Amino acid sequence: MRKYRATERGLKMKRVVGSLAAACLLATGIGCAEGLGFADIDTDIEDTLVFDESARGVEIIDLETHNGAIRLTGGSSREVEIVATRTVRATDEQKARAFADRVRVEVRRDGATLVIRTIRPRHTPSDVEGVSVAYDVQLPADIECRVQTANGAVDIVAMHADVDAETHNGAVTLIDIDGAARAATHNGGISLDDVLGDVTVRTHNGAVSARYGAVASRARIESHNGAVDFAVDGDVRGAVSLHTNNGRISARVGALRGDLNVDTSNGPVDLRVDDVLAGDIDARTSHGSLRLRVPPDAGFRLEATSRRGSIDTPWGAGDGHLDTRVNGDGRSVKLRTSSGSVRVTDR
Repeated sequence: MRKYRATERGLKMKRVVGSLAAACLLATGIGCAEGLGFADIDTDIEDTLVFDESARGVEIIDLETHNGAIRLTGGSSREVEIVATRTVRATDEQKARAFADRVRVEVRRDGATLVIRTIRPRHTPSDVEGVSVAYDVQLPADIECRVQTANGAVDIVAMHADVDAETHNGAVTLIDIDGAARAATHNGGISLDDVLGDVTVRTHNGAVSARYGAVASRARIESHNGAVDFAVDGDVRGAVSLHTNNGRISARVGALRGDLNVDTSNGPVDLRVDDVLAGDIDARTSHGSLRLRVPPDAGFRLEATSRRGSIDTPWGAGDGHLDTRVNGDGRSVKLRTSSGSVRVTDR
């Protein structure tokens, strides 16, 4: 059964004054502000809408808003609680309140999907300067999540199902996800912490950070402009691909049992395998150095190439190219840079 309550919990109204007007008011008084056209001080109206929905029969949450952050947190309750914070900025309080009343939150069932949408008027009057609806949702951890916002951060925490998170301007954070995960943003970083299923993440402008206890599935991590940092304390058993056009890539793993593919156009690459090397490594950069540390007893074939830089390893050194077998034979390790040095250590 659905329960809905519109509440003034957290109802806020605040006056917003431009910095020029504020300085003018402090210096010469209200008359100056009126003369500059700042007599109408913008007003923010913020209120909260709360929806309680039974999760019986719900397999997917599909949430979409245009402006506003989204946070989803999984738990053991069989209820879905949706807290929507609606904010409107206008030239005065009355206009802000009037437009806020026309901005609705729609909650409906579509088969096994619970659909949540921000519904706003097609046209926004000139005296309304900003509209957002942010969401904080508590839901059963076993429900699949699909969320999207154009402007705002997305956080999804403690879910035991697949998640799909997308924003255009804002960061994406996924923590404790026991399912497949897709995350995308155009302007913002992406942070992953213990995502156990297949991972596909992409940002155009921002860094990506991934932290794991262990990785048993595939991971594909991409940034166009930003660093990529990948750290796993235990085993990596799935194939891992790390890519950026402009930025550093660093990866540290306990035991590499799946293949690791690393590629950046402009930036250094720093790789470390602490305990076991039982997967292939293919690392490339066009402009930057390559560093790799391997376990002392690792067996592999090393192919290192640097067109304009030195190669330094315990098993040989020089310029240009080195092809050697280490501790007999084993997995393939390829390190290639067009401009920069290559260094491999076993300590």
